[in-house]
Amino acid sequence: MRKNLFLLATAALVVSCSNTDSFKEVVTPDVEIGFSTFTSKQTRATADEASENNGNTTVNNLEAYNTTFKVWGSKFIGTAETRVFGTNGKGDVVSWASATNWTYSPVRFWDKSATSYSFYAASPSKHNWVWDNDNKTIKLVDFTVSGTNRVTTADANGTAAFNVSTTIATDAIMSKDDEDLMISNDVTDYKTYTSDNVNLHFNHILSRLNIGVRKAAILDDFEVRLKSIMVYNMKSNGTFDEHQNAAVATGTTARWIAPTTQAKFTDGVGYKFENSTDYLLVTSSVSDQTANYQYVYQGLVIPQEVAYNPTVEANSTDQNGFKLDGSNKSADSNPYIVIKYEIWTEEGTYTAEEATAYNTENHLQSTDEGYKTAGDTKAPEKMDGYEYYYNLADVFNDEAVTAVSFCEGWQNTLKITLAPVAINFDADVYEWTTKQNVDAYVTEQPANQTNP
Repeated sequence: MRKNLFLLATAALVVSCSNTDSFKEVVTPDVEIGFSTFTSKQTRATADEASENNGNTTVNNLEAYNTTFKVWGSKFIGTAETRVFGTNGKGDVVSWASATNWTYSPVRFWDKSATSYSFYAASPSKHNWVWDNDNKTIKLVDFTVSGTNRVTTADANGTAAFNVSTTIATDAIMSKDDEDLMISNDVTDYKTYTSDNVNLHFNHILSRLNIGVRKAAILDDFEVRLKSIMVYNMKSNGTFDEHQNAAVATGTTARWIAPTTQAKFTDGVGYKFENSTDYLLVTSSVSDQTANYQYVYQGLVIPQEVAYNPTVEANSTDQNGFKLDGSNKSADSNPYIVIKYEIWTEEGTYTAEEATAYNTENHLQSTDEGYKTAGDTKAPEKMDGYEYYYNLADVFNDEAVTAVSFCEGWQNTLKITLAPVAINFDADVYEWTTKQNVDAYVTEQPANQTNP
């Protein structure tokens, strides 16, 4: 009996409520934590634009440089921290996928109950980045740069791989294979939980050296053949320790410290040919105001201070100077640059007068092999070759006496004009030298002489 009464009561309850109550399904969306990235372009420091070292705010997408990065991230509820990314301490790898977006696995989601989030990242991901969670800093132990030239011989004028102009453009993008180290640690209080992307801003932590060449107007009627430009004795390895100078911003060398064993580019980095007969024809000239420098080297270097030495002529007795002929260079020499080029006559054709003069000088008859006539090709002839050694800081400083800084995020650009001094002549004639000055009196009949 009780069972029946319970069933009846339940039925009545359902009937009485069915027309007065409504039910709403509440869905709490889980928003995936995603990433968008950009990186600052490197600032410019040139031999003739020394003041342009700071304040560059222009940016590119990170995928134009590197296609991976590692990320460390935490959420905070009050002061309590929970690691979300990099729970193993090594960082989670995020990759540029299908040229559309950054992806990682497994996916994490925003926690709306969190007070704040923090994110730190380093690129590319393949390196052994060390994360110090206590200090929120990143370290990379004993990293070595390859010094590989990123300007190919096919693009030595910099129209594609190194997009530069006479004013040195800031939109040069390096290839995706470069070891261009970057870190991002500016997203420390991220609260836009309705957004699906964390906007990471990366900064370069290496430095870069660029070298461009042109010829002086005095060489316009000659072929200038660049054989090589090489830089020696720059540091090739170092340890990046953000905590070493945590208060120091980018644009310094302070966060790069000497590793256990310091290495240098003793064999040089730069631009040269494997075949000694090959060369780059320098066509850019001072006389053509619209001509670009021909950029022949673009390489990444460890941030460092390059010590100054005055460059002196070969016969100088200056014991502190770095000799122009390189005769006092050594493995301990401060970084220096070697420029090797040749001057040739231009290819042309013989005029009638030139052909006649050539045949006369070489005693050639019209039936002889090598006899020249007007219109025949005149092959280039080598006039001279040069190989000069300069202290690198001396070249950058011009008249200043100070070291040159290769700082994080800086690209130091050296624009070289090949400008030899022509050998000219001036001639004077010495007057006759009088050895004797005698007054002689001649008479028709000298004394003591009788007539016949």
